[in-house]
Order: sequence, then C-alpha cells, then structure tokens
Amino acid sequence: MRKEDLQPSDIEIKDATSADAEGIVDVLRTTWLATYPNEEYGITREDIEQRFDYSTPQAGERLTQYRERINRLPDEHEWLAKEGDRIVGWCFAKRGDENHIQTLYVLPRYQRRRIGERLLIAALDWIGPGKEVSLNIVSYNQNMGFYKRYGFVDMGKAEKNDFQPLPSGARFPENKMIKR
Repeated sequence: MRKEDLQPSDIEIKDATSADAEGIVDVLRTTWLATYPNEEYGITREDIEQRFDYSTPQAGERLTQYRERINRLPDEHEWLAKEGDRIVGWCFAKRGDENHIQTLYVLPRYQRRRIGERLLIAALDWIGPGKEVSLNIVSYNQNMGFYKRYGFVDMGKAEKNDFQPLPSGARFPENKMIKR
C-alpha cells in the first residue's frame, strides 16, 4: 500500500495539544452515542449523555486534569485527525511494559475514509515495529474486523476493563485483542 493512498488531502493527522481537549470530548461523545447504546447490557443514550455532561464542578475538574496531561508523559501519546479546525478522529496509545492502544475513535460520518487506519498506523509506528500491542474493544463493537485486518487477534473477555462504569453503574463488556 502506498503512503499517499492513506492521506486524503482534506484530513491531517497531528499531535494533540491541551487546546484540543473539548474537541476530543466531542468526538468521544458523538462516537459513543453512535456505537455503544445497547439494551442487552443496560447501556442507554442517557447514560452516555450523562457521562459527557461537563456542566458539574466534578466533571469540569476532570476536563481540566485531562487538558493538563495531553502529551505531557513520555510513555503516552495522542493524535488527532483534523479537517480544517474540526477534530474528526482521535487515538491515544501507551508504551512501556505493556504497549496498549487505549482509544481510537473517528466520527461516524468520517469513517471508511482510512482515517482510523492512519491514526492506528501513527500509534503503531510510535510504539515501535515488532512489539506486542494490546487493546480492549467493546464486545459488540462492529469495528472488531478493522483491528483484525491489522493483525490483532481476539483473545476473548478482557480481564481488566479500560472503561469506567457509566453513571448508572452499567459497564461495557470488553474483549482483549493482541497484535504480536
């Protein structure tokens, strides 16, 4: 695959900064609402909306803390996909004893344009070639095949849950995937 095939001219992949925090949260909220409501697991749109309600002092403090740590730690890195000034995708990875893709989200209307692929490749390149990489994925997420195309193998139920419980107490069922 040629590198130029991965770069739609209107989308730029760049490092995240503290000024991007609100745009990243918007990507999270929008993609979660499109992907995660699930009656079987008791995960509702309302629960997700509450999760991203930053009008309370506690939630505002979480946003401030997040803003202060974006790309400040040597073993964590965050990338954005931007169309002009709009953040349309986000990826967060960690490296060290365990190399882990923490998150990768692309706004629904921007999916299937290879933006997720470009974000994933940026993260894998940063982690380093030939290293084992893990990620957790919600078990009913329709994008599991995306990761399989890049060599990730579904290992079944994750022992450690990446997601915090939602305000209702509902938890996302997660599978662990590994690329060796």
